[in-house]
Amino acid sequence: MGPTASGKTALSLELAKQLNAEIISADSRQIYFGLNIGTDKIVARKKVAPYHNEAILFNNIPHYLIDILEPSELYSADDFKKDAKNIIPKIQEQNKIPLVVGGTGFYVRALTGDTLIPSVPPNPEFRAWAEKQPLEELAKELTKKDPATANRIDLLNPRRVIRALEIAQNPPPKSEKLVDKNKQKIIKIAINRQLDDLRKTIEKRVDSQFDRGLVEEVQKLEQKYGENAPGLQTISYRELFPYFREEISLKKARQDIITASWRYAKRQMTWLKKEPNLIWIKTNDEARKVINSSLI
Repeated sequence: MGPTASGKTALSLELAKQLNAEIISADSRQIYFGLNIGTDKIVARKKVAPYHNEAILFNNIPHYLIDILEPSELYSADDFKKDAKNIIPKIQEQNKIPLVVGGTGFYVRALTGDTLIPSVPPNPEFRAWAEKQPLEELAKELTKKDPATANRIDLLNPRRVIRALEIAQNPPPKSEKLVDKNKQKIIKIAINRQLDDLRKTIEKRVDSQFDRGLVEEVQKLEQKYGENAPGLQTISYRELFPYFREEISLKKARQDIITASWRYAKRQMTWLKKEPNLIWIKTNDEARKVINSSLI
């Protein structure tokens, strides 16, 4: 685990080779087909995977849960848990180690059993009403009703704000146990980066995304799916929509992406500080030592 731009992908590739592991992506954006440059996807499919447990190879390492959905589709932490729990035995049957990699903390907690997944069903009437309300007002209401969730989620993502409000208004009973503890041995490590270095890395990454054709990628996806598609309500994509509408300059859109990425990274760090049984590492060598000692 680790904040955005912390180096998770590079470390995961190195560890996967050393540990004879296969990688399960815990990234709520890389699940979407076509979101390549803006998510820094290292490998992409030519079409959406027909099955969620179908791997795609990169450097001969199988990667799962990448490009499994169209941007118009919805996907939850509970969906991730179910998919990952179907894939894990498949990897273990080959005497390999499942290596879960990503910055979507709620996915990891759902999988490892360190949180409850609310069983509040969708409320079509509430959603229809909420979609007509100013996002700023919905965010304020969520902050008042559930400040912990408001601090955790992306308040500029209307789908996540509306769902969080939906749950906050009809919370499940506190005694309800919705996720069983995973009985397998789990080692959780996170990359610890200095904030100044992280900020610089984010800026360089955004510049690289623009150089590689981010604007063209987002424009193509927006034309096909519309800017309200669930998969496009994400950083590096939604910030460009005002530019397409000629409301802001491209320079402003770039800065908005950097600002949003930085805020997201800080939220991830806040989340990780509360993550149960998490081991912080600064170097790849530290990661290997932690894993090797835990596997003895």
